[in-house]
Amino acid sequence: MQRFHNTNTFRMPRISLLVILIMATAFFSCSSPRFIKTPIELPPLPMEKNGPVKFVAYDEPPVPIGGYAAIQKNIVYPKSAKKNRIQGTVVVQFFVNEKGRVTGVNIVKGMPDTGLDEAAIQAIWNTRFKPAKQKGQPVGVWITLPINFRLR
Repeated sequence: MQRFHNTNTFRMPRISLLVILIMATAFFSCSSPRFIKTPIELPPLPMEKNGPVKFVAYDEPPVPIGGYAAIQKNIVYPKSAKKNRIQGTVVVQFFVNEKGRVTGVNIVKGMPDTGLDEAAIQAIWNTRFKPAKQKGQPVGVWITLPINFRLR
């Protein structure tokens, strides 16, 4: 007696598996990966008289005299922002010279039209710093700090 095998029972799972693999490959090759975000526009480099600021390596970073709480003490919360309960973070980039004085300030990421950018700039200008050191010598450097605005 001759036995016949139904070859369709073995082909169906293979074909459906092949179709699923082809569809998955097409899907993942066409879609962009989730970890790649849309490009952001970088802020311009801070400028000095002779062109863009160069990176200066340092062994010790500049530190506000009185700690980072000194910056928070120098913040004057804008009345309009307080009235409208606006909170957020402003990222500020500034130059601390070899004497510990702030000589240039830029907003890297701000909150326009809220008054918080201006308050952050004013707080940085009013803060004195212990200068950065490179091989034991004070140096002027650009640093970037987030300034948090929170209402109580």
